[in-house]
Amino acid sequence: MRRTILPVLLLSSLILNGCKTMSPENTPSVVSIDSALAAHPNPVHVRRGQWIHFFFPAGSRDLDISADFLDNQGHDGEQAWGRVRLDAPLGEHHYTIVNLAKKSGTDPEVMIDP
Repeated sequence: MRRTILPVLLLSSLILNGCKTMSPENTPSVVSIDSALAAHPNPVHVRRGQWIHFFFPAGSRDLDISADFLDNQGHDGEQAWGRVRLDAPLGEHHYTIVNLAKKSGTDPEVMIDP
């Protein structure tokens, strides 16, 4: 049940706020991670202060995201999230999709746009 709380809250927030108040900074970017640990889209384009929400394949509870440009990071079940730091340098960054069980990962890209 806890795995569904964040997406429900996110969807509720989008509906309640409506499109008129949405800007690129407060619209979350969604990244889908496949079973080969490849990120889609890659690179994902974001702005400072924007949330990124990562979704993993069903049953991938041992995955997490590691990134030095994200604040408020967390993960629960098949999802992880973080907010791009307000002082993050613009340009290309890498984050790691970490398989906690196998101690391995991949390094997709993020572009922080002005």
